[in-house]
Amino acid sequence: MAPIVSSSNASPSRPQDTNSLVLEGWGQGFLVGSLAVMTVITAANMKSKRVIHKLIIIELLLAAFHGTFIFLHEPAYGWYLSASAVSLNASAALHNLIAWMKARSFFNIWGSRFYLATLLLAQSYWILEGYANFAFFNYNKPLFITTRYFEPLFRDPWWIIATCLLFYNIKHAYRCTFCDLIRTSPRFGIMMTLLVISVILTIVDSFDVLGAVHLAIPTGVEPIWKFALVSKYLCDTVILDDFKSTLDRVSAAFFSNLLQSESTPSYPRGPNRDAP
Repeated sequence: MAPIVSSSNASPSRPQDTNSLVLEGWGQGFLVGSLAVMTVITAANMKSKRVIHKLIIIELLLAAFHGTFIFLHEPAYGWYLSASAVSLNASAALHNLIAWMKARSFFNIWGSRFYLATLLLAQSYWILEGYANFAFFNYNKPLFITTRYFEPLFRDPWWIIATCLLFYNIKHAYRCTFCDLIRTSPRFGIMMTLLVISVILTIVDSFDVLGAVHLAIPTGVEPIWKFALVSKYLCDTVILDDFKSTLDRVSAAFFSNLLQSESTPSYPRGPNRDAP
């Protein structure tokens, strides 16, 4: 995601004032550092025969490139920013594919086809967005100012649908509650918390992009989208496998612990023979 630029103050150049430069530098450092840690953790826990694990690694690496353009100056700044934005958009598309792979068991055949077909069709927008981004940051052509407002629509609905399906199936298809799952597997609880946080941050960022809210942050360098991206990518890293197999393991462990606690006899305490 390239920095958004308002139509009233279109300036495709590198941030000049100290506050904006520091904030953007900090945000990119946070983004790259978080993705680097997630990549190492994923590589340490991945299984070589699991395709989804490899895709998560690729997803993280693709996103990291867009956190380094602040080091460059014109004219390399615009070229590198546009190239890294294409890499970031590819990572976002891959994240939606990974979300489908994780929630695939919750879709019927037509739901999966619709999900994948619409995701594929959405890539035509990202081709246009890649051109608009390059033309704006290198030749100051204003198409990007218009296309930028459609980014949330073509980036976020798919993984949010997968998230909603996860929560719906936990509620209706499993006999244990959210609290039971969290007590049995704190890691699964962390993932669900991160999913909620990422959805909230994505909504806030979308409202900011559309001009519905105005954050007290210098225009063009707001870090909300970086927080949202890190949160949703952490969900892939915390739980590498698909949702259903993970839920089955956690719920089985919960009921096993429940049966074990119920079958353990409790003996009444006898009188204290040492008492007077």
